[in-house]
Formats: sequence, structure tokens, C-alpha cells
Amino acid sequence: RGILHRDIKPSNVKLMERDVVKVIDFGLVKKEGESTMTGSEGRFLGSYKYAAPEVREGKKAEAASDWYSAAVMTVELLLGQPYTKVVDPADVRSKLGKMTALPSRLRDSLELLLEEDVVVRAGNVERVKGMYGLGKVVDESVVVGELTN
Repeated sequence: RGILHRDIKPSNVKLMERDVVKVIDFGLVKKEGESTMTGSEGRFLGSYKYAAPEVREGKKAEAASDWYSAAVMTVELLLGQPYTKVVDPADVRSKLGKMTALPSRLRDSLELLLEEDVVVRAGNVERVKGMYGLGKVVDESVVVGELTN
């Protein structure tokens, strides 16, 4: 808990045997609240188009920032095409609303995770975790397990 990946994007997520999904490339990992996404020369670190609004504004990354990135990546997967620029959350929510074959729980979850306000999104993350029965597995086992292997 408290570890941020800070670069969630398709090339950093791999489908393993038995349909297990793993996050890889921990080169930008930091403790929550530790730093922004700019390097020593002021350049943005990570993948700008997947970054949450607060991160793009130069504010500190939070756990909810990684969840935003994962939601953007998931929407790309569902649409079958990558975004070519920074994602407009309102545009994505509009597209999600038109995906009538998408299970409503998944659509609702993605809309919650694409919230622009990080404080509201942090609460939404907890709601989404509850919707899927997620908890310590997401907070500790997945992240810490990958860091130690």
C-alpha cells in the first residue's frame, strides 16, 4: 500500500499464462506523495496521454492517478483503438455511454475512475474496489509481489 506505478499503459501490462494480468516496468515507482512526474530537468516522466489530470498539471501522483491511467487503457481496449492524444474524460464518458453491449457495472466503474477531480476519484476507487470485492489483493499483493520478484 502506498506504492505508485506512475506509468500504467498498455506496454506495461502483460497477459500471462492462465489469463493472469501483471503490471511490469517499475522504473518510475515511488511512494505515494513522494514526487511529481517531472524529472530533474523539468521534463515530464511517464506517458502523458495516460496520465491523470492532476499529474499532467504537475501535482503529486496519488493511488487514484494510477487507477485513472488503468481506466484510460481499458477504454482503449474496449474501443479497439488507441487514443492519439491526451484523453478528454468527458469524451470517454460519452463513448462509454454509447457502448450498450458493455455490462453496466463495468461502464459505471470506468466512469467513476475517469473522474477529473482526484479527491472525488479517490473515493470512487474505494467504491469500485467494493463493487468487485477487491481490497488487499489490489493494495498489497499485486504491487508488492511484483516489486519483490
